[in-house]
Amino acid sequence: MAISDWTIPTDEVLTQNHTDIPSGGADPVANLHQTNGSAVYRMLYLTSGTLNGVDTRGINSGELEVYHKFTVGFSSVEMGIFFRATTVASNGLSRTCYEIILTKTSTTAWVVTAYRTTNGARHSLTSGNITAPNATDWIKMRVQWSESGGNLTITVDLDVFDGSGYQNKISVTDSNNQGHSSTNQVGITLQHDGSHDLRTENFTVYS
Repeated sequence: MAISDWTIPTDEVLTQNHTDIPSGGADPVANLHQTNGSAVYRMLYLTSGTLNGVDTRGINSGELEVYHKFTVGFSSVEMGIFFRATTVASNGLSRTCYEIILTKTSTTAWVVTAYRTTNGARHSLTSGNITAPNATDWIKMRVQWSESGGNLTITVDLDVFDGSGYQNKISVTDSNNQGHSSTNQVGITLQHDGSHDLRTENFTVYS
C-alpha cells in the first residue's frame, strides 16, 4: 500500500513507518496523523481507482482486508473502511456509501458498526464489540458484501491476534442496497482530534 495510491486531504500528513509491522507480517505500515488539531472526518480514496493493478471501482459484491491500530487515546477517534461510495470527497461531509467503523470505547475495547450513509447522514445497521489483549494491538478487519434477492448482505470479521483467529462481529442484510453502480469506490475513513496516532496497513480488495 503506497502513499502514492491515495488522494490525501491537504491538512493531513501520511508517513511511512517501516518498523511497526502488524502480526502476520504485513507490509510496512502507512501511518496517518493530522496536522491542524481539529476533529474532522476524512475519506482516503484511491486516486486512480486501482490498487496493485486491481480495478477497485464498481465492486457491487466483494471483499476487503485491512489492518488498523490506535496507538494512543480513544476519545473522539474512529477509523474503518467505506465501500459502494457513489459520492466521495476528502472531507466526507456529503458522502454516500456504506461504512464499517471501529470506535475505541476504552483502553482495550472497541465497537464495530456498519452504517448506511446517505449525503453524510449515517444510519446504523448493526454493531458488535471486541476486546483486544493490549491497548495498542493491531486489529485485522475482513469485510464481505454480496447481493441476493435485491438485498445487500454485509459480514464483518475481526482478528485481534489473541490466538482465536477471525471472530464474526457483524452479519446484517440491508434491503436498501444503495450504491449499486459501475463507478462506486472503496477506501479508508478516519476521524480524530489531532492528538492521536492512527495507523492503517495492507489494504487489500478482492472482487
